[in-house]
Amino acid sequence: PFAPYPIQSEFMSFLYSALSSGPRALALLESPTGTGKTLSIICSALQWLLDHRDAAPERANGSGPAAAGGEDDDEPDWMRDFTPLPPKKGVRKKSETHPRRRQGTRKVGGSEKSEGTGENDGEEEFLLDEYESDGEEGTRPHAAGKRPHCGGGGGSSSSESEDEEEEEEATPKVYFTSRTHSQLSQFVRELKRTDFSGKLRTVCLGSRKSLCINMDVQKLGSANRINERCLELQKNKKSSKIKVEGDNKKGHRTKTSCGCPMLRNRSLQKQFRSEVSDHGALDIEDLAQIGRKVGTCPYYGARDMVRSADLVVLPYQSLLLKSARESLGLNLKNSVVIIDEAHNLADSLTSMYNSKVTSSQVSGYANKLFFTENGAGDLNHGQQHGEGSSITSFQALADFLRSLLYCNDDGRIIVARHKPGGHSEDAYIKFVMLCAEKTFSEVTDDAHAVIMAGGTLQPIEETRLRLFPGLLPSDIKFFSCNHIVPPESILPIAVTCGPSGKKFDFSHSSRSSPTMIEELGRFLCNIVTIVPEGIVMFFSSYDYEKQVYDAWIWLQAQFLRFLRRSTCSESQEAVWMSR
Repeated sequence: PFAPYPIQSEFMSFLYSALSSGPRALALLESPTGTGKTLSIICSALQWLLDHRDAAPERANGSGPAAAGGEDDDEPDWMRDFTPLPPKKGVRKKSETHPRRRQGTRKVGGSEKSEGTGENDGEEEFLLDEYESDGEEGTRPHAAGKRPHCGGGGGSSSSESEDEEEEEEATPKVYFTSRTHSQLSQFVRELKRTDFSGKLRTVCLGSRKSLCINMDVQKLGSANRINERCLELQKNKKSSKIKVEGDNKKGHRTKTSCGCPMLRNRSLQKQFRSEVSDHGALDIEDLAQIGRKVGTCPYYGARDMVRSADLVVLPYQSLLLKSARESLGLNLKNSVVIIDEAHNLADSLTSMYNSKVTSSQVSGYANKLFFTENGAGDLNHGQQHGEGSSITSFQALADFLRSLLYCNDDGRIIVARHKPGGHSEDAYIKFVMLCAEKTFSEVTDDAHAVIMAGGTLQPIEETRLRLFPGLLPSDIKFFSCNHIVPPESILPIAVTCGPSGKKFDFSHSSRSSPTMIEELGRFLCNIVTIVPEGIVMFFSSYDYEKQVYDAWIWLQAQFLRFLRRSTCSESQEAVWMSR
């Protein structure tokens, strides 16, 4: 949106070149706070995407390097002369190229299943339901990037008679991921400032806790309880048969209604997707607002837009966790993955695959049986979905088993027995992932390029050993911006003692002493009198920050009490307080 600074031009040029050097390119870009990193990522990566799409027809028409050499002399005559058979009726050949904004749509099967003619009416009750993974419709195994409509089957409105339109998948995509929803919202705000917001389709994915608009579910509070209740409502579907007639045939059709009112009308989901597309780039709060306006679930509405999106903005867990990628239908093949705040990527990856089951959870069903047999089966809704409920307990067990499926040489199981002596800690069994190499390779092996960006990524060698030890340092492209603060403006000083001569000791055993906190306060009071534009202070933890702050507030109150008891004037009191 404006002329870039030289440091931004260097950053964008390096990132664009890294993407052009793919496939399986890996680049680390270090850009300190205040250098416009987010905007530089947007402009360089999305411009590369548009250029790559524009060049696709040239490559397909034979003007690319692969086709320049003509036919392969080693290829036999029968293969050169072979003419592919036309596709079978009803099978549509995929387009080899993808324009910037995919407009075409194709018809897929409707939400209702035909039950055949009347003579087979007695057989359908013996048919098995199709297997659904994780208790959620739309998550059964499927081809990469292809995912059925999410969120609970057919609707109960007249839209059931309409076929669902599913747009072709836009490829390659750009996936941008960061740690928190606030960082993702900042990315979308920066994107709105550019022309790319109107040229590319963008979808922002979030958690159910952030996007759920069903107040009965939202009031449950914790993310686990919201997730469980959402899946429960989708299971609680009501089915009924309606008679249909046509072409001199009679039959029955199943009419399915989801338990969640925000998913019953599929036409509203279509309206949601249409409104989101019209607005351009939207963050999570915008999606939730449109969902409330339309009256349909923004969580599943956003998920249904992934396939046709050019840019997908999503949190770490949704991209880096394999089960989440499969559930969302994310296709990383030949796409660009940009990981922001990548300095803690290795720790985030290992923690995602950790899981724990406590003894009070391995006994959840026994407790449920006990309450039922003793007449306490009618638990209220809050008790049924509490953190210690059988549902949450089973989810913990399922997570543990899922972790074992990803187990490799770097996985370990820890068993902790109950400690005697009145300790309240539960015994537990825990799976821990010690290294993130294998899980991260699932991303790097599929993607066209992986870009890791952050304020500081040093030491690079440690990052390499933890995430991709198989690569040589020369295989990793690394760029580091010079800081915008000139060297002459930086003066590091180590202060060993306070104004009264007391030696500073902020080790864990001494930092909480009242005398040490008072001495630190005296030192800061002296500093603020000579530093003209204010100071920033960093603490080792939030707990210690609160402890120091509370101590200073107490000292200030005591000093104010002392002044009011003395004979000093109001003007003298004001001078003392300012000091």
